[in-house]
Amino acid sequence: MGLNNIVEDRIGLGKFQIRIFLVLCLIDMNDGVELVLSSFLNPIIREVFPDSTSTFISVVTSVFYVGILFGSIVSGQLADKHGRRVVIRFGSVMQIVMSLLFYFANSLELMVLFRLLYGFSYGFTVAITTSLFA
Repeated sequence: MGLNNIVEDRIGLGKFQIRIFLVLCLIDMNDGVELVLSSFLNPIIREVFPDSTSTFISVVTSVFYVGILFGSIVSGQLADKHGRRVVIRFGSVMQIVMSLLFYFANSLELMVLFRLLYGFSYGFTVAITTSLFA
């Protein structure tokens, strides 16, 4: 009897494993789409704000990753204190709200602030969801 047979006999493949696998696939697809969309941001900002400098545009695109850093640090501490599921639910709502704020970005300064907040909310959820389903 091999290791694969032992694992299959003990764990099997049930509804819970299939559900968790589908949720993990959706989370990974979301992470991939976020990174792909970040590459489209630079030309969009140049078109919407034509008088902006290239330095300021690079700040707008890179501040997202600074937000991810801070969001990941905070979410780990909160997950230890309140539990992962609560943090994932709060982070998901926060990510939706932060993405809706982009509608109100009418200057580059607001765009920087919203990108930082959106990066924070993205980093807040991605660290916990990855560790929960890994």
